[in-house]
Amino acid sequence: MPDKFTSGRRARILSETARTRYASIFQSTRAGYNAQVIQFVDFCHAMGRDPQFDDYDLICCFFQYYVAGVDGERKIRATTAPAKFLSAWKSFALEHDLPYPALGSHLRLRVNRFVQGLKNRYPHVPAQDVPLCIDGLALIGADMGIHSVNDLFTCDAVVLSRWSRLLTAHDACLRATEHSHGCRVSDVTDCGGFLTILVGSRVYESKRKDAPRLAVLWDRVSHLSSGYVLRILFQRVHKRVIPKADAVGTHRRAAPGPRYWRGDVPDVTEKKSRAATPGIARDPILFPQCAGKSPLTAESAKLLKEAVVRASLRCGIAGINTLTCLRAGGATDFFAKGMPRWWICKQGGWSSSSTAVDIYNRPTPAQRAAVAIAYEDSVLTLAAAGRPI
Repeated sequence: MPDKFTSGRRARILSETARTRYASIFQSTRAGYNAQVIQFVDFCHAMGRDPQFDDYDLICCFFQYYVAGVDGERKIRATTAPAKFLSAWKSFALEHDLPYPALGSHLRLRVNRFVQGLKNRYPHVPAQDVPLCIDGLALIGADMGIHSVNDLFTCDAVVLSRWSRLLTAHDACLRATEHSHGCRVSDVTDCGGFLTILVGSRVYESKRKDAPRLAVLWDRVSHLSSGYVLRILFQRVHKRVIPKADAVGTHRRAAPGPRYWRGDVPDVTEKKSRAATPGIARDPILFPQCAGKSPLTAESAKLLKEAVVRASLRCGIAGINTLTCLRAGGATDFFAKGMPRWWICKQGGWSSSSTAVDIYNRPTPAQRAAVAIAYEDSVLTLAAAGRPI
């Protein structure tokens, strides 16, 4: 250690320390936390009170108002919200050395009892998308003009890009945020008989920030095969071949763009205007809109969702409301085909020790009937052979 730091070095150490302290929370999470803190502060001012995160009455009144409004006659928002607010307030209070209802404290126990009262009074039933399974995707593909392999070579590039994105989101069980910015060309690797796609390696395309995963995409000559359609996308839109894995099958990134991990602070300009960054010029968007100035940008998740909802209604598929239908559709199809649970967890980024993956297993009546028929056939076969069932 030096005997004494210069004023410039002291300032630099203080600056870097502040930056590291700020990086304890991702920017996207911090933005949400700030909004939840501001909501509580504004509510306190509207009540004529000073904001205090350890005031039991203020906290209860805020949660009551947030969930059921002033009259309290009916639920306006989900009763799952209080837990998120408590996390945001904890983060803010710790940073500013303020008291808050800490876990295990008497105050937190009282708040938890009130939240339980909200749940009892205003029951919350989570809304679930109908899964968009491969048979439904086939109908949507036909609606887009893709009926066979030949159509992949003649359809508009915009249609091809969207179709490839839908199939990949289904087969890789992608969360909406994981393809919300169109992914990157370097995420895909050719492993011979199959492809892999690196999922969640960038903060703005990741929910589990420290756990990117490799999803496998099978390559069969079919307009319903995500791997095969990706090959055509590379050939027609990107004018290049998919980079191959090395000798031991390790995934390689062809031309890495910006990647941010825990502790890194992304450049604000990169988040606001990704199309203007050199990173996208070197590593293009995997699923571009195929229109406009170069480098091409991705179709927004909002527009893609609206297109999928409209197409599903035209095809007679009701209940599709969000892009989560693709993640649920992939998981449901895999379970219906008897894929091992561990494999599905790896593919979709679920923890094998959690029951979260089971929430996405939403078999359709037709799939349940197919399983029942297979079971009945096996039972009848054994009975006909005179063997014990």
